[in-house]
Amino acid sequence: MYSYAEIAVDSPANLHSTFSYSVPSLIKLLPGQVVLVPFGARIIPGVVIKLTEKPQVSDTRDIVCVLEDSPLLSEFQLDLALWISEYYFCSLFDCLKLMFPPGFRIKSKRVLSIINFHKICLNNFTDFQRIIINYINNRRIVSYDKLQNAFGEQVPLTVKGLINNNVIKSDYIVDSTRIKSKYIKYVRLAQNVISNYKDLLLEQIKRSPKKKVLLDALLSNTVGMILSEARKTYGSSVVNSMIAKNWLEVYSVQFVRDPLSKKSFFSESNINLTSDQKNVSLNIKNSIGNLKFKDKTFLLFGVTGSGKTEVYIDTVFNCISKGKTALILVPEISLTYQIVSRFYKKFPNKIAVLHSGLTPGQRFDQWQLIKSGRFEIVIGSRSAIFAPIPNLGLIVLDEEHEWTYKQSDMAPRYHTREVALKIAELRKATLVLGSASPSLVSYKNALDGKYKLLKMNKRVRDFKSLIKGNNKLLEKNDSMPSIEIIDMRDEIKKGNNSIFSKRLNEVFQDSLNRGDQVIFFVNRRGFSSYMQCNGCGLTVSCRRCSIALTYYRDIDRLICNYCGYKIVIPVRCSKCSRYQLNKSGFGTQAVFEYIKNNFPHISILRMDRDSTNLHNSHEKILNEFSSGDAQVLIGTQMITKGLHFPNVNLVGALSADVGLGLPDFTSNERVFQLLCQVVGRSGRGVSEGIGILQTLQPEHHSVISASSQDYESFYNIESDLRKNKFNPPFQNLIRLLFLHPNKAKCEQEAIDFTKKAKKKRDDMSLNNVVVLGPNPAYPNRVRGNYRWNVVFRGDKPRDLLKDMIIPRICSVDVDPISLL
Repeated sequence: MYSYAEIAVDSPANLHSTFSYSVPSLIKLLPGQVVLVPFGARIIPGVVIKLTEKPQVSDTRDIVCVLEDSPLLSEFQLDLALWISEYYFCSLFDCLKLMFPPGFRIKSKRVLSIINFHKICLNNFTDFQRIIINYINNRRIVSYDKLQNAFGEQVPLTVKGLINNNVIKSDYIVDSTRIKSKYIKYVRLAQNVISNYKDLLLEQIKRSPKKKVLLDALLSNTVGMILSEARKTYGSSVVNSMIAKNWLEVYSVQFVRDPLSKKSFFSESNINLTSDQKNVSLNIKNSIGNLKFKDKTFLLFGVTGSGKTEVYIDTVFNCISKGKTALILVPEISLTYQIVSRFYKKFPNKIAVLHSGLTPGQRFDQWQLIKSGRFEIVIGSRSAIFAPIPNLGLIVLDEEHEWTYKQSDMAPRYHTREVALKIAELRKATLVLGSASPSLVSYKNALDGKYKLLKMNKRVRDFKSLIKGNNKLLEKNDSMPSIEIIDMRDEIKKGNNSIFSKRLNEVFQDSLNRGDQVIFFVNRRGFSSYMQCNGCGLTVSCRRCSIALTYYRDIDRLICNYCGYKIVIPVRCSKCSRYQLNKSGFGTQAVFEYIKNNFPHISILRMDRDSTNLHNSHEKILNEFSSGDAQVLIGTQMITKGLHFPNVNLVGALSADVGLGLPDFTSNERVFQLLCQVVGRSGRGVSEGIGILQTLQPEHHSVISASSQDYESFYNIESDLRKNKFNPPFQNLIRLLFLHPNKAKCEQEAIDFTKKAKKKRDDMSLNNVVVLGPNPAYPNRVRGNYRWNVVFRGDKPRDLLKDMIIPRICSVDVDPISLL
């Protein structure tokens, strides 16, 4: 039995370090268990990382208690959390929380109570102290936070003085919150009633026909009846009296909150793979479960419509046949239903779904069933990478280039691709990274031999899913869509200031006449992008962010898309007082209204963050469009990823160059990938597809390469630009973002840290690491906080950051996908 334990505590102190605690003789401990430990004056939760006979320090404190009888986390999960913490420079406990069951939270709460109130002489205290003493005494125990909210900023000093005078006692209690399994109460006939049914009818219920009806109903129903329904149907008094007489017995049945229970899926016929698909699938299948196979990480580079999903289904079938489980990851919740639909047709009742769009109860039940081994396939978004999947054999990262796989808004700032690589290594699983426009990082890794590159250069047409009425059919059409670049500068010169170019209007009308479906991509929400004064040039901006406000016509307000700040449209300019404020730019709402006004006879759908904020709204919109109930779909980047609509034969990108001007090293790559993906939605059936790219920068290599669907050309140009500017994937970056509501403090903290970093670099002779900044981030202010960037760039910037003290106002982002 070990005498000490290394505990990861719920505190940001020392990042990935653990703290040594003594194990009391009566406590049986295992790695992965959740415990309570003293930490300073507080009692906080922690996770046992390992047991040892040699603590890090000589003077240790005892573990208070164990909260879970069995380990909450496995040895593999502990190893993964240690790696994430060390690689991404973040708290080990925060990494462990990624793998906790949904809804599992343990927080310590500071509470105050009075010591011997009857011995206190209130005349010895100030008026405010007497108020605090009486407030606490009347409630016996009071939360410190609640007290401070009630009485304000005077509380800390007052409470400190009362504690020093032994008037108030301060303690910490644990507040444990968790979601639990749901149970439904049923009633059924007791055994004695069944055996004496006739005697009971004759003697005891002659005057109660409702009791007889209920008994008859339960006699023919061996499963029983839901208690609440029985009370509603037959009366609460009737049911309760029969329970009291032991005629009925109450029992509970667990109710699984299944997110797929109300979905309808149709069976799928056998998949006939093309020769390209077979070759790719064979490579992947040979590696699954084969410990001797060296190449277990694949980059599947297949053009849009090449049938990557069919390859996934075939390899998953092989994985399951070998007795292993599979994990399929998608970058957006909006894609989950469509890929679940494809897989469910082939693997009914074998699929679990896990993403943030589920209710807390659904997530909890799915997590528990996954852990128990109930499902052979798990499909989900980013967070599903941490699902407790037993016997994992295959991980598929679909649309691997998507930046939503990176958690950038909070620590740990992990990238799902890198975590998947580590999981595949630890669990000897096969990893497939699929994309029609791979990230430059992944493609370079494939060229360097770190991943095995698999290509599918031909489209596979979907002849089965076409909606009736499409009259332009080809015998065989495996070509990519025909894509045209429209220079909007020429349109403006010709006097066309509308959203649509002349050419787009023509092909749109032709598509409507043929009965084809159409997608319009607009990478802007709202109606107008900004409001500007024609007199002085002032743009109406958010008071909390360095961002122009967007006009939303449906509510007639200007709104900040970053923080939600909202104002009424000003009548005149706040700077020059002129009445010359005009709306400029356009978003999804403006396009919707333009089409509605000019083509009133067609059905239109809009898909952006504003139209999908309700539960299942993604699914409803996509189902309506997929079924052919709507002919036009307008949306932001959420419609560019992985969606499959065989009747879409025209895609228009209305502002193809949006994003090219952003001061970020990935801006060109993002625009290329968005355009490449969105035009790839066109021509997936048997009709020839068309794509229209409207742009003010027709000569830009991102636009030209996307128009020809030429990834290699884009990669060669962009990689040369990145190499010359020492940007990833040729150099590594670590971004340190300083945030503070005080502008001067934020800047000064960044300056001071930069000086220390440069001094350490020089002392260590790290000549291959460059410290950039500090520079104002873009935007410079978000949600009331000013933002400053410091960037470490080089072969091994981690060597410089290691052991440095990170200021509290600073967040660390290793391998950032953006510097905005």
